[in-house]
Amino acid sequence: MMEVGQTFTSYFDFQNNFEEYKKTFFCDFAISDCRTLNVARKKYPQKLKNTPDSLKYYFVKFKCVHGGVYKKCSNNEQQRSTSTMKQNCPAFIYVTVTSDGTKLEIARMDECHNHAMSSMLFSNLPNQRRLAPQTKSEVIELMDLKANKKLIQSKIHAETGKKVTLKDLSNINSTEKLKHRPKNFEETIEEVKNTYKCTIELLVHNDGTLLGLFLQDSRMKIEFENFPEMVCADATYKLIDLKIPLYVLLVEDGNGQSEVAALGLLVNEEKETLAWFFKKFKELNPAKNAENDNDSETVETGCSIDQKVANVNIANVTPSLETRSDIVLSDVKLPKKVKCPGRPKGAALTSIGLPKKRAISNPTAFAKKHFKIKENIIMEWLTDKKVVNQVRNDKYIIEKKDIECRHEVICNGIMEEDVDIHIIRPYCTKDAWKTILNLIKAKKKNMTWICPVCNRDIGSECVLCDSCLVWFDAVCVGFNIKSKRTGSYWFCTHCKETNTNK
Repeated sequence: MMEVGQTFTSYFDFQNNFEEYKKTFFCDFAISDCRTLNVARKKYPQKLKNTPDSLKYYFVKFKCVHGGVYKKCSNNEQQRSTSTMKQNCPAFIYVTVTSDGTKLEIARMDECHNHAMSSMLFSNLPNQRRLAPQTKSEVIELMDLKANKKLIQSKIHAETGKKVTLKDLSNINSTEKLKHRPKNFEETIEEVKNTYKCTIELLVHNDGTLLGLFLQDSRMKIEFENFPEMVCADATYKLIDLKIPLYVLLVEDGNGQSEVAALGLLVNEEKETLAWFFKKFKELNPAKNAENDNDSETVETGCSIDQKVANVNIANVTPSLETRSDIVLSDVKLPKKVKCPGRPKGAALTSIGLPKKRAISNPTAFAKKHFKIKENIIMEWLTDKKVVNQVRNDKYIIEKKDIECRHEVICNGIMEEDVDIHIIRPYCTKDAWKTILNLIKAKKKNMTWICPVCNRDIGSECVLCDSCLVWFDAVCVGFNIKSKRTGSYWFCTHCKETNTNK
C-alpha cells in the first residue's frame, strides 16, 4: 500500500514497494518527468549537500501507462495506422526529496483510473511481457534453430509465467540480429574450431566456391572408435540460412541409441561430393579398418539420400573434386541460398499430375463480415452498385434520388437482427436518411416472406442463410430443423458456390 506522506530511505526501497503496489492493483506506471540529484545539486548545492546518492532523484513523477493523449498528425495521409494505449488516464504518483534532504517522500498521488484493470490485462502489458536477458538469449538460440514459435511461447509461459506474444518473439530475434554484426566465413570457422576443438575440412571448387564442409570433434571420434561396426548417414534441411543439407553420420551404441560420428555440409548431392565426404571420414578415422582391412568400404545411408548413391563404394570412386591444401578462408565464396523444393503455392496439380483436392471453406456469416463489407451490402440493398462505387471511390454522399422507393423490392434481410442500418448514416444526406427510415417503417407493416426455391410463402418450418440473410423453406433445401444446433451457421447453395468460385 502507498499513500501521500510515506517516506523511503532509498530509491531501491521505493522501487520494491512500488512493484508490490503495481502487482496488487494491476496497474503499470512510467516516468513522465524527473530530475536526478546530480543535476539538482548544481541548482541547490546547500539544500542537497547532505542528501545520500541512494535517493537517485530530486523528484520523479510517474504516470499511468494509459495516461496522455494520442496526438494525430495534421496531415491525415501521413498518419500511420497504429493502436495506442493512451486513454488520458489521470492517475499519477509524484515523489520528491523531503525538506531535510534525507529521504524520498510521496508528495502527491492520484489513484483514480479511467480504464479497466484486471490481472489478465496487467499480465499482457508490454512491461510485464519483457523478458530477462538470459531468457532472451534462449529465445534467440531457439529461433536460430527454426523452432516453432508457438512451442517457444508455451515454454516461456510455463517457465516464467509471462504471456509473450508471437510478435514479441519476432521482435526479440530481429532486434538482437541488428545489434550483432554477422560474422564472415573465416571468423565463423575460427570460432567453431576454438570453441569445440574440432577438425574441419573444406571442399572448394576451382573458382573458390564452397562445395562441402566436414566437421568432427573429439567426442564424435571417440563414439566411432567405440562402436565402428555400422555407420548410417542421413540428411536434414533448413537448419541454416543457406538451406543447404546437413549430413549426419551416426553409429549405434550398446543401448541401441544413435550417437553422432561426424557432420557435413554439402552444397549438392552429386556422387563425387558424397564420395569426398565419406572418404574424408575414412581418412580421419583409421580405427574403422581395425577389424576389416578390405579395400572396399560401404557406408549405409538413410532414405533422405538419393538412391543412386545409397551404397557408395568409396574405394572404386575416384572423385574429380579434391581437398585443396592452399585454401585461404577469406577467399572462400559461400554458395547461393538454396530455394525451398516443392511445387509453388497455388499449383492446380499435385507432383504426380493429379488435380489437387482443395478444402472447401464455408462463406462468412453476415454477423462476422468486415464492417465495410456490411456497409456495402446494406447500401446495395437500398441503392445500386454504381452509387456504392461512387461512395467508396469519389466520397459521394447518397441523396434522396438514389434511394429505391419501393419497399417490396428491398431485400428482407434488412429487417434481421444482425443488420444495423445506422452504420450507413454518415454516407447519406438528411433527406436520404429520412427516406430510408420511412422505407423501413413501410417494410415492417407489409412484410412478405417468399422462398426463392418454390416462389411461395414460407411455412412454419424454415431456415435462414446466415450469409445472404434470405429465408428458405426447410423442405425445399432438404434441411432438418431438428438437426440444427444453437449457435451454428447454415448457408444456402448460392452462397457456397459464390464462395468456391472466388
